[in-house]
Amino acid sequence: MTWFKLFGLLILLEIVCVKPGLIRNQHPLDAVSITSGAYHSCVLLEPTKALKCFGDNFSGQLGLGLDPGTRDSPTSNQVIGNEPDQLGNNLAFVKLSARVHSIIQVDAGGYHTCALLDIDGTGRVKCWGSNNRIWRQLGLGNSAPTRIGRHINDMGDSLDFVNLGHTARVVQISAGYAHTCILFDDSNVKCWGWNNYGQLGSGDRQNIGDPSSSNPIDFGLGNMPLQVSAGKTHTCATLNTGSVMCWGSNDCGQVSFDHAGLHLLPVAAPLDGSRATHVSAGGSHTCVLVDNGKLKCWGDNMYGQLGCDHNHSMHEAGVDTWISFPQQEIVKQVVTGEYHTCAISSGGQVYCWGRNDEGQLGTGDTVSRNRPTLVMIDATVTQISVGVKHTCVLLQDKSVKCWGGNRNGQLATGYHEGSLSPALVEAIDFGTQVSSN
Repeated sequence: MTWFKLFGLLILLEIVCVKPGLIRNQHPLDAVSITSGAYHSCVLLEPTKALKCFGDNFSGQLGLGLDPGTRDSPTSNQVIGNEPDQLGNNLAFVKLSARVHSIIQVDAGGYHTCALLDIDGTGRVKCWGSNNRIWRQLGLGNSAPTRIGRHINDMGDSLDFVNLGHTARVVQISAGYAHTCILFDDSNVKCWGWNNYGQLGSGDRQNIGDPSSSNPIDFGLGNMPLQVSAGKTHTCATLNTGSVMCWGSNDCGQVSFDHAGLHLLPVAAPLDGSRATHVSAGGSHTCVLVDNGKLKCWGDNMYGQLGCDHNHSMHEAGVDTWISFPQQEIVKQVVTGEYHTCAISSGGQVYCWGRNDEGQLGTGDTVSRNRPTLVMIDATVTQISVGVKHTCVLLQDKSVKCWGGNRNGQLATGYHEGSLSPALVEAIDFGTQVSSN
């Protein structure tokens, strides 16, 4: 008998002799939401409601907690996703706390990540990744390490909850480039981290490392925030009045058209009386979705990221216009990256525009676009997220595809090359859940 026949027989005997009560079934992990930072992404998975992240991990933003080296001299796991053996069941879950009932929301910032957790019926926040010694975007105080999430003792119950200094329940979190904002169920908003441009809305330019000692943002009498979006150096919120207010850097008109360089407190954004349902703050531009499914953007337009068929920044043009889609589609979601923008139509189609130097628009080339361009995806898309050089989508079948630049493994394809189109990549392998029944 040859050795390979003997080997096959041994495997057959092992399968036949397993006790029925110990048979284990493989259940694929399905994605339920996705978020992208500068060069990393995180996905919530079911049926476990667990979290996996991939891409750039230099600052610990993936939350793997696997590195035996020091925080200042990491020895491994700096990039996750561009090797085949890093995916599937080898892609580790993010450990947050044994007390977590469920993960409500995750948001990836520039080089950090934050999660909103259900702990005994209350919303608690944990953040990990880059924690610049001056900016302190994790909200863990001014003495916390500058990188959290790589070291073996960084995550799980060793990672502190953010002390928010407010008793109301957190309902939303938004992680910007180097600052973080949260919305409470009493319509208060708090931000912390980098504040050089006034993006914290505190009325000054002092960085905040401990949100427990800061005050909520003042939106004025009768203005109640419903949603908040933290960008690179500015922040915006939708209000109960249907309006939008923004604050922070205004060098490209991303906050307002008044040519002021900074706004340290919220100011009304230009909407012409339309009622906003969602706002997205990007690198130096802002996009707002209104209740009739139309979309308006303003701010920096160097690469056409405003989608208005020209490359003039809106504070230069002096006017803003509604974005025109090829088939007059109704928009249901919009996301803004540093220099590109993407939207999902009510029919589940994806349109992208702006910078395309690494194929982040998914158009099969590297030509930038200044108007919405259809991305060819042979499936219905339910959610989209964008980083600096990459774009990811959640499909109706609960799989995830990413395209664009891949120098940091942010496409999770198992190889190093980027992709100019979603048609050229396979769905990401998140592994399986094993259960006995």
